[in-house]
Amino acid sequence: MDNANEMIGDILGNVEEFEDQVAQASGSAVAEIAVRPLKPGRSGAAVFLIRHADANGPRAPLVAKICADPKLIIQERKINQERVAGKVTAAPTLVPIFASRILLCRFAESLADFNPTTLERGYAQSSVGALEALMSRVVTSLKSIVAIENDVMSCVGHMPRIPRLDTTLADATPHLSDDQRKRLLDRWRNVHQKRDTFPHVRGLGHGDLNAGNVLFEAGADASYPVIIDFATMARSKDNVSYPEFRHIPFWDYAKLERDLQTRLFLREAAAAGMTLEQAVAAIRAANGGSAAHVDASFPPIRKLFRTTHALRAAIRDRHSPDSLNGAYAVSVAYALLSVHFRSDPDTDIDPEWQHTIALEAAVQLLDDPTRFPMPPSDDLDDDRSSNPPPELFEISLDEQGRFVDPDDARATLLEALHATAPGADPPIRLRADMIDRVRGRAADLEAKADRTPAEREELISLRERTSELNDVMTKMSWCLQRLLDDGQPWHAGESQSMLVAAERIVATLTGRKDTMRPTEGFATKLDIFFHDYTRSAGLYLTKTEESDLLSVLRCDDTTEFVNFYRGATPIERLPVSIWPVVFATMTIAEIKTKSPSREGLRDGSGWRFGPG
Repeated sequence: MDNANEMIGDILGNVEEFEDQVAQASGSAVAEIAVRPLKPGRSGAAVFLIRHADANGPRAPLVAKICADPKLIIQERKINQERVAGKVTAAPTLVPIFASRILLCRFAESLADFNPTTLERGYAQSSVGALEALMSRVVTSLKSIVAIENDVMSCVGHMPRIPRLDTTLADATPHLSDDQRKRLLDRWRNVHQKRDTFPHVRGLGHGDLNAGNVLFEAGADASYPVIIDFATMARSKDNVSYPEFRHIPFWDYAKLERDLQTRLFLREAAAAGMTLEQAVAAIRAANGGSAAHVDASFPPIRKLFRTTHALRAAIRDRHSPDSLNGAYAVSVAYALLSVHFRSDPDTDIDPEWQHTIALEAAVQLLDDPTRFPMPPSDDLDDDRSSNPPPELFEISLDEQGRFVDPDDARATLLEALHATAPGADPPIRLRADMIDRVRGRAADLEAKADRTPAEREELISLRERTSELNDVMTKMSWCLQRLLDDGQPWHAGESQSMLVAAERIVATLTGRKDTMRPTEGFATKLDIFFHDYTRSAGLYLTKTEESDLLSVLRCDDTTEFVNFYRGATPIERLPVSIWPVVFATMTIAEIKTKSPSREGLRDGSGWRFGPG
């Protein structure tokens, strides 16, 4: 599809090698295979989505990367095996094949109907709410590999373009005026002169998180991301002065922001009939400038602000202000410089617009590079304000993450279900005063200019606790909304709902008997369920956490299990990252035992679980 044959032939010299490897990976039962490009063939490489089906319906898709240089594929395969597999649950699984110019990866079987596109292609087709959720989930999905560590040099000292910018910028930017170039050069000179005052930190991460390496399902509904192409995780042209696997701090997010501002937003702005001046005003506001001259009536501007705000808010919640203030703005500004020096420039965007937007964004960021900029968010009207918010059903948790009032919580859940339109998410919010207290204390300490050593230690601990609790609350909310989606198929062609799938676990575990022993093979089935669950639902558990949870759910004494989910066993005995799964199981068990009218499957053959 879409000239895939020609692209494969141009890179590999033939199509037969590719077809043979894909057919072998798909298996003899597959009757039909479709291949379409996901990323164009730049620098001798391209990425394709492969969909296939057998007599029982669609199979989990494959992603194929091909490259004329076998060294690049061999290196990426090694990185995937050593640094990605088992660590990044948002990455597809490597498929073992015998080809040095082809890399094949497979999605989880629960994602058979997953129809992804790249963020670069799907941005324009997606709603503001879907993109906000996606940005937050991208940050969460990379938490196991994105990190900031101390460095002996300032982060600015590792930016090789800066010292040469005086002599290289003019030739690279014929579409800019001398005055525009001077404004940018003056700010970079100031940064370079003060380079030792910037944070002495460096980053670890994906290495090339551009909009073409984030896959998702475009549209109005929120999608979970799949991250691909880890080829430059160890080494790229941007981290030549670092040891392997080290990068400019926040480099992944800097490259994602560069594409959001200079590609995705610009395409929509031009299509909406905006002027360059209107686009510049929006870009400056998105990077911390005034919004006084922004015409918020244009949907592309609202989408840019909301998407950027969601991304930066997720980053801010996960990283220390000491690293963000001084490192983030300058890293994004440096990523924007690459727009001026591309050897393969974009052909579908006016070069004057693109170079101007990249320059104005960098100038705004470098006006005060020591702060972490946030774009406007709540003070702009948008298309969501015309609809009144649905009634919100609130459930309170105590400091151990348990229901404050179990009977009231159960009644609230059922009321929310009955009040929810078919196919919609129940409007449920979890409320925990504990988190408010942690955040309040952290804010008080942040505001103090003369913190004592004890207060500094406390603040570090509170930051970590806040990030941890934010994750827990987000995941618990997701569990409630998705697992209570009664009657909605979680898999095309399947009639069972997520509720039935979750209930089957509880029914089998508790057995609805006085005593309970796991049935033969149940442990294996539970392992398969949680493998798919953690990969597709965004609940990223380590092997140890998964083992801890399964040991609880496999307990062979009914009383022990019932006591656990009713609160007799303190939930804080388990790592907080597995609370959501326990909480979801508790919720389903409570509803099913107290509401006999909501009957579901109690037995039957065939265990098949989709997302959730």
